[in-house]
Amino acid sequence: MEVVEEPTQEVLGTLSGILIHPDSGGIEGIFVSVSGFSSHQQLFCVAHDILSIGTVVSINSASTLCDPMEIFRLEPILTGCRPILGQTITTESGQRLGTCRDVQFETESMQLQWLFPKKWWRWIHAVPAHSIVEVTIDTITVRDRASPIEEVEIDVTTALEKFQEPLKPS
Repeated sequence: MEVVEEPTQEVLGTLSGILIHPDSGGIEGIFVSVSGFSSHQQLFCVAHDILSIGTVVSINSASTLCDPMEIFRLEPILTGCRPILGQTITTESGQRLGTCRDVQFETESMQLQWLFPKKWWRWIHAVPAHSIVEVTIDTITVRDRASPIEEVEIDVTTALEKFQEPLKPS
């Protein structure tokens, strides 16, 4: 996906990654691959400089792109080795759900909403971000899924009779 400068619509590079804070689920920004005459750079654009995300990513200006290590607050995230994308997802009980291959986030608040695990070549059920318990170097631990509600057979006539009985004060 192309990254463009908003006022001119000049293509600055291509989206090459996204940085998600492993503790808050906030989108810190995006990585932009920029090709030069004889070089190739990975630059970074912080989330508040992203104007829109659609068929292209629009940012304020080319001057907002920088080396990610120049942003002091990002250093612990970049060197902490606790990624979201590409990380194994397991439940609290130890069941391996797959590898996080995609995410969905709310573009207005830049908050992570869903993780999409993939196991072998199959997509597995999406995991809501609010079920994340912990992100470590080895895995993303999520809450176990609630067991399905057991259906109980109810006689409709009896239920209606009970519903029509007057309430008794306690």
